[in-house]
Amino acid sequence: MTSFTEEKFPNKPERLIKEIYAAQQIIRDQEEYVQSLKRELDSHLHIGTITDKIIFDGVACTRCCKQGKWNYSEMADQFAKKLKKDLDQRLALEREDGIATQDEPTYYWTVRKHGN
Repeated sequence: MTSFTEEKFPNKPERLIKEIYAAQQIIRDQEEYVQSLKRELDSHLHIGTITDKIIFDGVACTRCCKQGKWNYSEMADQFAKKLKKDLDQRLALEREDGIATQDEPTYYWTVRKHGN
């Protein structure tokens, strides 16, 4: 005879965790594979066998560029740190004084290998 829990939830929590972890590992492996293929595309670009935009068999591939990070002077960095410190203090004061309000928490699951 099946219990109410088994009827309502066909998968035991242990199985769900195991399946999620296995699926996450497949995703990580596939992402690594995609990155290796993209590195190979970069090699083709550098030797000139392709351009930075190609269309093949209905699939468009475009090499994009993300601008590099700005590195500022020590004076600008110190100024930014002071502004951030002042802002953090102001925000903390509003929390302490009951001016600031907090949204309801959101919940999510993380599944990873134990011990890492």
